[in-house]
Amino acid sequence: MAHQPSNFAEQLRGDGIHRFGGLMLKAYRIFSEYSALKLSQRGHDGLGVVHIPIFALLSEEGTRIVTLAERTGTTKQYMGRMVQELEAKGYLRMQPDPKDKRAVLVSATERGLQFMRDAYDAKLEVEIDYVTYLGEERMNTFVGILEDLVNYRPNQVGGAVVEETSRDKF
Repeated sequence: MAHQPSNFAEQLRGDGIHRFGGLMLKAYRIFSEYSALKLSQRGHDGLGVVHIPIFALLSEEGTRIVTLAERTGTTKQYMGRMVQELEAKGYLRMQPDPKDKRAVLVSATERGLQFMRDAYDAKLEVEIDYVTYLGEERMNTFVGILEDLVNYRPNQVGGAVVEETSRDKF
């Protein structure tokens, strides 16, 4: 005689729904690796989707590291390391902030601007490959479901109010 699930959670596990989080993570990793490959093919070795938000948040006159950290939901220390890494590779430059001698402004170099153009082209290429693989209808359905999940905000999770972070706006 087959085992009957004793509760809803056990039923979900039996149906394989518990794999949802793992599949989302795996899909993100594959997307990241594929995007990094496309960027590498354009001469940007070692850069990937994790770097794109930094460039997207830079203003022409420069942006403070603390501002980049706040907008990406990371620490100043982490953002400082990311900026130093990108500066060492020639993608960003740091200069003193004329309004605050303790702060620096970060801006893109010509190589950084080229990275932004190449990242956009690589994104389009990856998306076209996904549409080719899934078909337009399935891709539109998939993107619609992802948008629904990203916008879903239950009022409370574990007793804490869920708030949108600046990282959620990308």
